[in-house]
Amino acid sequence: MIALSLWVFGLILEIGIYSGVIPIPIVPGLESFNSAVPVLSVQPVAAILGLLVVLASMLYRRQPPKSAGWNRLTLRTGLLAGLALALLSVFLRVKFNTIFSGVSPVQFTALILVAITCLAEETVFRGYLQLRLEWWLGKRWGFLLTAALFVLWRLPLMWMMPGTLAVNLILVGIQSLLLGWIMRSFGNVSAPILYRVISTWCSFL
Repeated sequence: MIALSLWVFGLILEIGIYSGVIPIPIVPGLESFNSAVPVLSVQPVAAILGLLVVLASMLYRRQPPKSAGWNRLTLRTGLLAGLALALLSVFLRVKFNTIFSGVSPVQFTALILVAITCLAEETVFRGYLQLRLEWWLGKRWGFLLTAALFVLWRLPLMWMMPGTLAVNLILVGIQSLLLGWIMRSFGNVSAPILYRVISTWCSFL
């Protein structure tokens, strides 16, 4: 119940940010991103606020990092699996030549922003929420509910692009199921983080 309450609170914050009710300053140097690709300048802020809410709850209740998917015993496995999946994503998207030919400062900045967003969101959803919902509802239903909550979390962002809303809903739903499966398979949130960072970044290259 606490985990679901924190998700609702985080969603309210996110809606406030994307609707402009909660104003956020543009970080110096990101003006071009804000005008061209708002997701890269706004989404990290919403993700970090959601993570801070979860971290505050964990500190107050004295819960260890492994209860949010950061188990040191499975960290090496998670990192190796995430790296392998990330490289596979680059190969399937045919982006090796683009990366090896040189990454521009703008593309590198995009990578940093994507990494911040994915680190925060995956820790909250595949780490904190999924582990608790699977314990509460069982692995199948906890896994599916986490995927659904992630789609709802991304809905305010997708609403900014109404022309592609239906397609984005399907893609985010598939992505959420895949990330949840990766977390279940390797037992460490570092695996879905690495995969999502690289696969998302490839879409901006």
